[in-house]
Amino acid sequence: MTVEIGSALLTGAFVAALVFGAVVSPLLFTHPDRTGTGGILAAAGSAAGTAFVWRVVRVLRRFAGRRSGWRPGPRTPAPGLRSGQVSARNPRWAVTRATRDARAPTRTPGPPVGPGRGRPV
Repeated sequence: MTVEIGSALLTGAFVAALVFGAVVSPLLFTHPDRTGTGGILAAAGSAAGTAFVWRVVRVLRRFAGRRSGWRPGPRTPAPGLRSGQVSARNPRWAVTRATRDARAPTRTPGPPVGPGRGRPV
């Protein structure tokens, strides 16, 4: 078992226990009949199972994204972005305008060129 899978299972069990406890907590304050208690326990079990699966899938997908090798940075923009654009999901990898301008080669403005701009055709 890898560390990622162990972490996913451990945090999934923790989240499931919290959800189960939250759903079962009304039993501490009320004393429903046997059918009501069974219904609450069934709801708590299904909610805890759903929370466990949700957490495990979420953790494993996050680790799979890290393992794929793609890391956003100043030289590798996020898919669908041009160089220098900021990804809303990863603002810490944003390239500031000052940094981008410092790396850009300096250009001196020259005379206008092209048809109709002082150059004969």
